[in-house]
Amino acid sequence: MMLGENANLADRELISKRFQRFRQLVSAGNGFWFGAFSDGQLVADLGIFVFDGVARFQQIETHPHFRRRGYCTQLLIAAIQQVRRAFGHVRIVLEAEADSDALALYRKLGFEPTETLISALKPPKSPI
Repeated sequence: MMLGENANLADRELISKRFQRFRQLVSAGNGFWFGAFSDGQLVADLGIFVFDGVARFQQIETHPHFRRRGYCTQLLIAAIQQVRRAFGHVRIVLEAEADSDALALYRKLGFEPTETLISALKPPKSPI
């Protein structure tokens, strides 16, 4: 798990709980987790989980020092193939920011934007 390498303690606890849930989903047969390694170091990873005929990617990440080397592309291809073998034809979805490197990669693999996700965040009150 690379996500959260530089996170503070509270964030690490939240991330740990999230990944505990991902492990439960894999154990229950609802999806898969993939990792790519270079010299024994995890350099890229992602999860893909299926519910009601929809497969959704989670936590796609490549270590900054290993980007643009094809790790993520190969993980995405392997994940899609594995999900299709295990679950048959499912709709595969993922999220990417407009004009991001991630969106360019997903388009290269044949994905096309179909929806726009809009979110809002209310910042916490200042402790001061």
